[in-house]
Amino acid sequence: MSDVRRGHCWYCRKPGDKVPCSRCKIGVYCSQNCLGRDKRRHSSECQSFGPQKCNFCQKQLENRLECSGCGGVIYCNRSHQQQDWKNHKAECKDVKGDIVAVAKAMTITTESYANMKRLMDYPFYFGNTLALDFLRLTDNECAPSETDDEALSGNYSILSVGSGDLRNLVNTIASLPAAFKGSLNVTLCDFDPFVMARNVLFLYIMVADDSVSDVDKYLTSIWYSLQYTDKEEEIVSKALKKLGSCSTGDSLYELTGGLIEMEDEEVQVLRQVWEGWHEKRYIRYDRTDKNNMSSFDQSWHGFKSLGCDDKVESPLYRQRMRAVKNLRLREDHPFMHRYSSDMWVQNGKFTDGVNVRDLGHDNVTLTGRPGNDFSPRCKGGNSAYPYQSVVMDTHAIEHPHRCNRMLLEDSREPIDIAFVYCIQGDMNPYRVWDYLGAEATGYNDDMEPMYFRYIRKCIKSTVDFIRKKRLDVKTTITEARKLNLEDKTFDRIFTSNLQDYFGAHQMVRKFGPLLNRGNKHAVLVMETLHWVETVYSFNNQHFKGELKCLFERLYKQDESSYNQEYQKQLMERGDIASPPRYRPSIEDYDYDVADVIKYLKSLYLATETGVNSKAPSTRTIMECDGLRMRDVRQGRNKVAPFRDVYRGRQGGIPGTERRTLEWFYPAPKDICTSDA
Repeated sequence: MSDVRRGHCWYCRKPGDKVPCSRCKIGVYCSQNCLGRDKRRHSSECQSFGPQKCNFCQKQLENRLECSGCGGVIYCNRSHQQQDWKNHKAECKDVKGDIVAVAKAMTITTESYANMKRLMDYPFYFGNTLALDFLRLTDNECAPSETDDEALSGNYSILSVGSGDLRNLVNTIASLPAAFKGSLNVTLCDFDPFVMARNVLFLYIMVADDSVSDVDKYLTSIWYSLQYTDKEEEIVSKALKKLGSCSTGDSLYELTGGLIEMEDEEVQVLRQVWEGWHEKRYIRYDRTDKNNMSSFDQSWHGFKSLGCDDKVESPLYRQRMRAVKNLRLREDHPFMHRYSSDMWVQNGKFTDGVNVRDLGHDNVTLTGRPGNDFSPRCKGGNSAYPYQSVVMDTHAIEHPHRCNRMLLEDSREPIDIAFVYCIQGDMNPYRVWDYLGAEATGYNDDMEPMYFRYIRKCIKSTVDFIRKKRLDVKTTITEARKLNLEDKTFDRIFTSNLQDYFGAHQMVRKFGPLLNRGNKHAVLVMETLHWVETVYSFNNQHFKGELKCLFERLYKQDESSYNQEYQKQLMERGDIASPPRYRPSIEDYDYDVADVIKYLKSLYLATETGVNSKAPSTRTIMECDGLRMRDVRQGRNKVAPFRDVYRGRQGGIPGTERRTLEWFYPAPKDICTSDA
């Protein structure tokens, strides 16, 4: 599996790689038993990783000589490609036509983003993808095969563009090898001043007062809980007051003990957010307003049964009820974790065993700019949010029944915006932190204490790392394409899913020169999230893949075996039986890299050459300015997994849309994939 640590079994994830897949040699297992159990799921990966067959003579090939038009078939040589053209021509034409059609639909969106002043969606305080390890040192610089002893004491530079919250940074520090003695220099760039204000607040709390014991516990609650205790209110209020007094980058640098660097004008913008939180400047509903209370009352009865009538006095709780109305997370979780899901929906509590009655303060850091998911109205019925303009994305125009996004353009400062509760209903800590890591801290049917321990452990590692003066952070809210970092180089560069908006090659040209050429493990990492909604909005067999029906049948076979094993345990052990450990999920059975490549070709047309050009070859989209995209059809990424796998993650349900691609400077001896 793409997200399994090297040297670990692809089925049970335990250490052991002595049994490789006999066909592709890339999938490895700790035993023949695990190999057999993973055979069906691994078949789609194996189809990609293993030897390919010539589309003309059906001979197995080690090297790929692809059709330059569609990239979907390979040949032994050009002679076989020419002889097969009469058979392949119609399919090739259809695929290329689909790529161009998708590109035309995408052009409206990419042009809109190119001229956007600011994205006015809700702030992503929680994020929407699993936390990453920026470095993954044990698989790269500090891998057993490396002989450089200085790697464990080195200083590493990381650039995170579109950084979102701090989960990736915290997870990276918590994942460092125990023997690591070096330091990190991290640059966090996010265009959203609300998200960055929260990041700086949390970093300040970590470094501010080492006399406060259990700061990791308090910060975990402040990060995710809808409400918190008196002590946590004191910590937040004190920190906001201190940060609100900062007017320059120098004063922020001094206040944080040299931890955070930021430009003066950017500090002034974040200061507006900190002051808004400190003044509790979020909208308070009028209890007599029937328009505001209708959806709240419909959701209230479930929480009232817990004996928590006092929560009706919380304006933040009322706003949350609007966000989670009709939400049902429980269906995504196995039965032993469904109580946790219900409780998260009902009360938004995330604490270390604190009773909901003892949470007397609204978490002001969960408020901010309103998004397009809900639009609370002021008393009297007038809109509180006079957006300057609304730009719908491609699917709103081409496929209104599939539209689930809206781009809102607004150049106002935070001081001019009415603060509201702005956590989307389906966002939760169980989605963005790894279930496997949480389970390792001690299993519990109730996910709240299990995840709380895990996140607290990661935050504690970060606090200790910061207080040892081993972390330097530069923060900026500059738009990604306007960043000026020409005097710096980085060992890792992450650009979130900005390529979905501006194209991969623009990101390569902007950030590729910043890679540290002296580090052979340095990579530029890009994500794509939009490929699913773009590709599958076209009901076309070439984008959906001919093998999908086969993979669905394999999944159903594994699901049947799983259910039979579970029924057997129920008969033997009764109600105390627990479901088998590795529940199959259909998302894991399709290694959809071919569809992602087709999407990247459409994106290339929309952002580079124009939709009137012919579909580019695979080689064209995988090379730019001396950098090359790692070919995940033939192997695994080295830093960030190509995709997140469900298996074993019984409680935390990660988003399945993210696909991650790595760009690197190849060694001179490397030979690129050929096109016929």
